[in-house]
Amino acid sequence: MYFFFLKKLNLIYILLVIFLLVVQLKETITKTKKHQLLRFLKIFIVIVFILNILVSFTKTLATYFSWKSDSLSKHLLPPDTSISYFLGYSFLHYFFALLITILFALLVFFTLKKFNQKFEETFFYDEEPYLASFGILTVGWPNCLIYLILILFLGVLFHFVLYLGRGLACLLSRSHRSPDEIGSRQRRDRQDEIQRLRAAGARRPRSCETNKPIRLSLLYFWLPCALLVLLLNDIISKWPLIQYFKIVS
Repeated sequence: MYFFFLKKLNLIYILLVIFLLVVQLKETITKTKKHQLLRFLKIFIVIVFILNILVSFTKTLATYFSWKSDSLSKHLLPPDTSISYFLGYSFLHYFFALLITILFALLVFFTLKKFNQKFEETFFYDEEPYLASFGILTVGWPNCLIYLILILFLGVLFHFVLYLGRGLACLLSRSHRSPDEIGSRQRRDRQDEIQRLRAAGARRPRSCETNKPIRLSLLYFWLPCALLVLLLNDIISKWPLIQYFKIVS
């Protein structure tokens, strides 16, 4: 059991992420509401949580029997040494990083929820807090730091490209209008701007063509980035920055 969890856990997480990617892609293509993705997400978060706990307990038991069978390390166990020493060692090496991961996932989950409520559900879809928490639990601490940095970088890059494309489209559409049409359009734009600033939804970024809110979310970045970090887990774990944030060496 010990070697199975150690060697196959990362592969299990990769398969779970791929499965969710397929579900998300299917729902996007069929343009259905994402109830199925959200349902699987909640189930998989529980599965990942249980697997992480099992791995930590498995490592603890393996360490106990390894110490007990060794002529030197057996003196670190009762009756020669208090059990508190072994429990403290096991918590630091096998449970502390997991505890940090769980707390960090909860922090991100409730931060996204609160942020979205404050800005009237503008930035995130209902699935995204669960996607973020699932990704953090699968990649673990401290790789989840790289995971979130990657998400934010791609999100900023995508939004920059989106606004640039919308701006160019507006300029091109205006260049084909007559002076009368431009003047009329500018007057309408000024009136729309006054109304928009008075409206409750004025904070939301809008399309210059339709004047409708643009949904700026990271919905399609969470799972691919989690998959990428899981695939590059061995490489990322050796980075100096990641080594600095590790609980134990």
